[in-house]
Amino acid sequence: MTYSFVSYSDTQIKVTEDTREYIYKKVYCTTSVDGDYFIFSTHNAETGLMMQQYKLLYSDCTSPSTASASALKTAVDAIVNSYAGGGGGGTITTGTFVLNFGTGESYVSTTVAEAVVNATDDTITFAPSDRIEDYALEQIAVTLQSVTASTGFTVLAHAPNSTSGNYTIKYTIIN
Repeated sequence: MTYSFVSYSDTQIKVTEDTREYIYKKVYCTTSVDGDYFIFSTHNAETGLMMQQYKLLYSDCTSPSTASASALKTAVDAIVNSYAGGGGGGTITTGTFVLNFGTGESYVSTTVAEAVVNATDDTITFAPSDRIEDYALEQIAVTLQSVTASTGFTVLAHAPNSTSGNYTIKYTIIN
C-alpha cells in the first residue's frame, strides 16, 4: 500500500490510501513514531468515530516523501498544525492533561487550567496522546462540560467499560 498526506483545506487533511481518499479535520489528528513506523491517529466527535489509526512504514508514504519515520512525523505535523494558514485564522494553543480512572471507573471529570480560553468563541477538541491502543479499545469519550474565560475548562470522560490508570489527553484550542 502507498499513502499520502496533503493539506486539503485550511482545516482539513486528506489521507490517500492507495486509491481511497479520506478527509479529516486537522484539529482531531495526532501523530507518533514507533521505530520505522509512522502512526497517524484521528477521531471525529461529531460522527461518533472515536479513533481511526494508520500505522505505516515511512517508506510507504509518497507525499510527503522523507528519509525516516521521525522526518515524516515532522512533515505531517506541519500539515496538521497549519490551521487557517494565511487566512487570518485564530490562535492555536495545545496542551495535555491526565485523566485518572483510578482502579476501575467508567466516568471521570477533571478541570484544566488554561488562561487563553475564551468562554464563547473557542473551539476546544481532544485526542489521545498516549496509550493509543488502549484508548482505541476502550473508546474513551471526552466531552467539554464547561468553560470559564481566562481560567480553564472542565471535561467529562466516559469509558464504556470501566478502565483504570492514567490517560494523557491532548487538547487543542482555536480562538
